[in-house]
Amino acid sequence: VTGGKDSVIRFIDLATGQVKKTLRLHKGAITALQFKPGNPDELYSSATDSMVYRWNLVSNEMVHWYRGKGKIIYMTVSNDGKYMSLTCNDGTVTLWNLETSRTEFSNKVRMYDLEDRKFVPGNFARPAFSPDSRILAYAADSDSLVMHNCLTNQYRAYGKRKNDLPWYDIAFSSDGNYMTTRMANGGPVRIYNLSGWDFFTNGNGLGYRDIKTYYSLPVTVQFSADDNSLYIVDDAIYKADLRNGSKSRLHYAYYPFQSTSIMLNDSTGIEADLDL
Repeated sequence: VTGGKDSVIRFIDLATGQVKKTLRLHKGAITALQFKPGNPDELYSSATDSMVYRWNLVSNEMVHWYRGKGKIIYMTVSNDGKYMSLTCNDGTVTLWNLETSRTEFSNKVRMYDLEDRKFVPGNFARPAFSPDSRILAYAADSDSLVMHNCLTNQYRAYGKRKNDLPWYDIAFSSDGNYMTTRMANGGPVRIYNLSGWDFFTNGNGLGYRDIKTYYSLPVTVQFSADDNSLYIVDDAIYKADLRNGSKSRLHYAYYPFQSTSIMLNDSTGIEADLDL
């Protein structure tokens, strides 16, 4: 399923390449699509028209809608299907409870703009849910991490601003023991160690390691399926082995990559979408 600037959701048969059906309701560029975890007959779509729609793919009808506080630039649903996070261009991160159709919280975030030399809303990392859906992690400030407990609506902030580099993506390993983020302007790729960390009993400390500084901006950072490696993409695709610290370059592109995700298949290699 794909969506883009024309506001149309298209379902594509991967075997034939044919468009099997389309859904049309959004009035802005589509910014995120996600099937409901565990239910391939339900789809969530978000767009710059400030709307999120939940679709029944059996009847091809919109069955529920949610409105963001600004143009929605990112949307994600937790693994248990209970929560949804919206990131809007007004500088808000909002957590929705999909079972009650109510907002749990909405928080203003801000990041430092290196060109204008001031803090502005809307320049921040994409939030991520932990694999067990209990924690929503997001950047509330430059070099500042917030871990929000979805069950209790309590939160903890970590880190003091050591630099003015904005964050972009946050990703959890599949076992929940590690979390990574990438920073702007060739900043480090940071890996947090969550092994043994508990929100209530030892939440005051959170260890991390900065593994490398890049000359160009990494466009995505992803864990491998077994969580033993980290794939980093800028103008090339690198693999970092988290067990021994070794790094290797797997592919080099003539132009820098633009996509914010890559498809990983550890048995056959890597496919990357070069969108220029």
